[in-house]
Amino acid sequence: MTKKYLCIHGHFYQPPREEPFTGKIPHEYGAIDRDGRVFDNFNELITTQCYQPNAMAGNFGMISFDIGPTLLTWLYDAHKDVYDKIVASSSNALAQAYNHTILPLAAHYRDIWTQVQWGIDDYYQRFGRKPRGMWLPETAVNYFTLYVLASLGIEYTILAPWQAPVKNVDTTEPYTVKLPDEKSLTVFFYNTSLSGPVSFDNPISNNASKFAREELPKHINQWKLKRGIPQLLLIATDGELYGHHKPDRDKVLTRLLRDYAPNYGYEVVALDCYLDMYKPTQEIAIKENTAWSCQHKPLRRWYTGCKCTNNGDRQANAWKKILADSIHRLYHVAFSIFEEYTKPAISGAHLARNKYIALRNGLISEQEFWNTYGTNNQIPKDTKLVYNVMLLYEAQYYLQQAYTSCGWFWSHFNEMHTQNNVKFAFRAMHLIYQATGKNLEDQFIHDLSPLYYYAPEVTTHQPGKFEKEMQKKYLNKKE
Repeated sequence: MTKKYLCIHGHFYQPPREEPFTGKIPHEYGAIDRDGRVFDNFNELITTQCYQPNAMAGNFGMISFDIGPTLLTWLYDAHKDVYDKIVASSSNALAQAYNHTILPLAAHYRDIWTQVQWGIDDYYQRFGRKPRGMWLPETAVNYFTLYVLASLGIEYTILAPWQAPVKNVDTTEPYTVKLPDEKSLTVFFYNTSLSGPVSFDNPISNNASKFAREELPKHINQWKLKRGIPQLLLIATDGELYGHHKPDRDKVLTRLLRDYAPNYGYEVVALDCYLDMYKPTQEIAIKENTAWSCQHKPLRRWYTGCKCTNNGDRQANAWKKILADSIHRLYHVAFSIFEEYTKPAISGAHLARNKYIALRNGLISEQEFWNTYGTNNQIPKDTKLVYNVMLLYEAQYYLQQAYTSCGWFWSHFNEMHTQNNVKFAFRAMHLIYQATGKNLEDQFIHDLSPLYYYAPEVTTHQPGKFEKEMQKKYLNKKE
């Protein structure tokens, strides 16, 4: 029986592209395929090039993968056939922190709990089981994040080998990371010598047979092979590599996993399966505040900027800290208001927030939510209070959206992802104003003033779809 195992992990993710006041994705210029066909937005383009062909080929059933809740939400509404094919491959799926927040940079430790719990609940609702593994956005990690994962029942995650404090970590086996309160988490380190070339070196992965015959053997641990010790080659990639970033790589992936890797003696596995067969035998530490997509000073790409963006130009990167600090200040004021105005109705506002996605998505009923978190374990008789509480929870939802990592990943403040984060913040403030009459926009605009020439115009103050639904439900108001 083979002791050589191959696992290819695909990280599939798109940030929320919907305009937060209308819930609709605006037309995105540049969503054009290689044949010149124009698509309404990049989600549609990438679905045609990647999600759909990989789903129909059964690739999701052969790889390990995580797929973002925001992407799955869109696929469910826009391409249910593709969604159903992906969900059918749930045995290979990891969960993902809900809003792709850089968790060690979260505004408060409570937000790490929220992001992980929301990711778990979303996964359970879609796949019908609790996740065993979770992908950390950008693999950004610290010990507290791993502690939260372990506390909420997650067994393992994936990191880059440079996120371990030892040189030349053996990536062919999993490790145990010891955590407080006698908890622990398994960490798989991916093989960078394979993952990098597969992602960025075109010739190396354009022929499945040659890749299995010539490239994979270069990374086999011969000492383990001779002694029959099991070993895993884990290749971690952006899932959109397969067909979107690189044409026809979805077909190469199918041939590699279905035919050539097995033909050359590799058993194709998912991480859940490998962990069932082989438990970690060694312990390891981690380097805190590190990520897979930036090896420079701790996580500065998503705060003050680093060499990865604008060639390390401090002045060109200055917008990142201005935006982060502005949203941080907004967050803390908004959270104080949230606690104050929900206190008459909710016992433990932040604990109830951890289950808001379950309520919002229908995983738990309104009655269950209020029986657990309502003052005196019941819904208030004051329907206006209930209405305001729901608006404040929805505001918390959009404040979490405002921390989407893509907003700081790129080089310029006027990137679509960054502008969306600002819009999410305005949406949260709009909901807070409707619920409490408190205007947080003036201070936020002041904080953003060095950048505001480039900031999006947000002029609507009309109730959105959510508020109209809540009005109809609690205030008996018709649209």
